[in-house]
Amino acid sequence: MAALDVKRSTTIFAPIATLHASLINYRQWEAWSPWLIIEPDATLNYSDTQGEVGCSYHWEGALIGSGDMTLKKIAKTRLDMQITFLTPFKSTADIVFELESIADNETSISWSLHGSVPFFMMPMLKKMKAYIGMDYERGLKMLKEQSETGAVSSFVRIDGISNLPTQQYIGIANHCTLHDMGHIMPADFKTLHDYIQANNITTKGTHFALYNEFDLVKQHAHFISAIAVEGEIEVQKPLVKGELTGGEAVKVTHTGSYLHLGNGWAAAMGYSREQKIKTKTSPVGIEFYHNDPLSVAAEELVTEILLPLQ
Repeated sequence: MAALDVKRSTTIFAPIATLHASLINYRQWEAWSPWLIIEPDATLNYSDTQGEVGCSYHWEGALIGSGDMTLKKIAKTRLDMQITFLTPFKSTADIVFELESIADNETSISWSLHGSVPFFMMPMLKKMKAYIGMDYERGLKMLKEQSETGAVSSFVRIDGISNLPTQQYIGIANHCTLHDMGHIMPADFKTLHDYIQANNITTKGTHFALYNEFDLVKQHAHFISAIAVEGEIEVQKPLVKGELTGGEAVKVTHTGSYLHLGNGWAAAMGYSREQKIKTKTSPVGIEFYHNDPLSVAAEELVTEILLPLQ
């Protein structure tokens, strides 16, 4: 067996007692779970008593599979749990939450998994760690927002197979770590918008990001920040022009903060796997942005995520 260890951390502006009470009550996980957000209709069953050693919950869904979580130990700054996956494959792992009070209203929290995989799955180990790590990061972002504001600005709707029209575009090609994308992409869109205004270019449709490569293991992406245009247009560096090839695609609509777009991607990829739909490796997917983050509240932002079919 090969060790499978994953750990992610964040800081939440909430008292340690508040987070502690929330984590030992599995009914409260529905508000921020990175898995239930992509399948809110999953069947959930809870043990009668929550918040005590031995309490548990069971989940079952088409996208998230089935399994159980049980609370094993409770300490002031540490919670030990056991997770048992039943489908799509059977396995067991230990889950640990560690809490540290930084101030009266500020807590450092880490979420870790300790398990193992058979040696025949060794080639998939790095990818498994990356996927679980991304899930934990999504979950901690939502737990942070839920704890600090009382709500999570993320709603996912799986639309199924949709038509992606062919369109000409101009854009800016770039690459960076996933961590840096949050400030690099907005800067590219500003440069693109300034160029369009200065050259009186007629646009057609919404802004979008075309992801040609998305490496979760290396946490790196190659993408083009783009907008559809009409007619033949000559551009100068750093701009590029191209054609987005149309065809069928898996479509998911995400409503809410861009911080939670990973929920939409997770839903799209999970739906594709469950439906055995083969999607392209390049472009991996496209994000269409249907409103302006400078004009509407974060919870009102609408983004369509499309994964082109092979």
